[in-house]
Amino acid sequence: MGLLMHQRKYALEILKRCKMEHCNVAITPCEARLQLSKSEDEQDVDPTQYQRLIGPLRYLCNTQPDLAFSVSIASKFMERPKVSHMAAVKRILRYVKGTLGCGILFPASDTGRKCDLLGFTDSNWCGDKDDRKSIVGYIFMFGRTPIS
Repeated sequence: MGLLMHQRKYALEILKRCKMEHCNVAITPCEARLQLSKSEDEQDVDPTQYQRLIGPLRYLCNTQPDLAFSVSIASKFMERPKVSHMAAVKRILRYVKGTLGCGILFPASDTGRKCDLLGFTDSNWCGDKDDRKSIVGYIFMFGRTPIS
């Protein structure tokens, strides 16, 4: 019992806008050890189309924190996106298709249960190929609910 916060309708609208409402589902938002870079060898894609995908995905991260890392990586290439960057965004969209029923549950009451504040963090020291910046991710949970 409680309040389930989700953006199913919004996610479906994003998929319809990209003509991906009938796409195959991906079980993860990005490939393991994915390394995107500003490669000059690759063909460019339309930056406006790319930005129109990234913006809604960033908003969708409010109820699907599992998208945050992948979307933040893809967001770094909004100025001059390449084919591989668009492929990564389409992978995220395929993952969204498979998680339409997911959301954040805020339990009605936690009586009898201990509500702990729990945090996890991870970092990738100098993981960016282009500018050697580090990448950091975190999640904090109050009880069983992600809050940040």
